[in-house]
Order: sequence, then C-alpha cells, then structure tokens
Amino acid sequence: MTAPTAMFGLLPLVFATGPGAEIEKPLAIVVIGGLITSTITTLYVLPIFYCWLEKKMTEVLMFTLNVPTSLKDEIIDQLISLPNLSGFNLQKISGYSKEYSLFDISEQVEGYKAFFQFEVLIASSEVSKLKECLKPVYQPAKLRYWLTPVIENGHF
Repeated sequence: MTAPTAMFGLLPLVFATGPGAEIEKPLAIVVIGGLITSTITTLYVLPIFYCWLEKKMTEVLMFTLNVPTSLKDEIIDQLISLPNLSGFNLQKISGYSKEYSLFDISEQVEGYKAFFQFEVLIASSEVSKLKECLKPVYQPAKLRYWLTPVIENGHF
C-alpha cells in the first residue's frame, strides 16, 4: 500500500509544468519506476525464485533412522533389498533419556542406550518407497526418523 501511495503522491510532479518542473519531473519518473520495479520484484520474481530454489534443494534428501541394536540386521536386509538404493551409512550412537525404565540393566548402569543410526541419501521421489519397505520393521518398534534437505552432493 505504501508504494502505490508514494506513486500517486509523485504524479503531480510528473505532470507539473510550472517553474522548476524540468528538474522535478525526471526525479519523479525515476522514483516511480523504482517503486514499480521493486513492487513487481517483491510480488512476482522473488516468490518464483524461492519456489525454484525449494525444488532444487529438495531433489535429494538425507533419510536418517535411529534403530535399536536388536533391529539392525533387519533394517540392513530391508535396505539392501531396495533396487534404487546404491548404499547407506551406518554408525553406532548412544542415546540418552530421562526415561530409564525403558533401558535394560546394563544400559541403566552405563547411563545410555546403544543405537545404530542409518543415513540414506535418496531422491525425494523415492522416500515413500523407502518408508513402505521399512514399515514392517519400524511400525511395531516406533522408530524415529527424519529427512534433511541436501543442498549439494557429488564425488571428489
């Protein structure tokens, strides 16, 4: 609303014919042109750019899944069976929680629960297939996963 108001306020300068109008008229035209350009850029160009950037950023995702040690082999078998998956990362992690009742005795003594974390670099179009493949394993166990957009990936 402020840009149109400023443009309408400058219109008398654009159409002025009195003394000094030859100096004020070009200034008013330039300011109005700048306001029109910035308004169009803000309302149309930037949203289109952000939509394009969002699509570029979410083409590849990092699927991360935390798994108890007892389910590690089942998850590996499920991931290896996927035809479009070339590989994944696996690392041992320690999970800390205030709910010690869920820990077994050795975990209560150590103070943490041992997990395995799977990281799968995957196309965003393949995520639903990956989750469907892992469903028989993770649904009864209520495993935690998350997706992270990958800005860039490649090989050296």
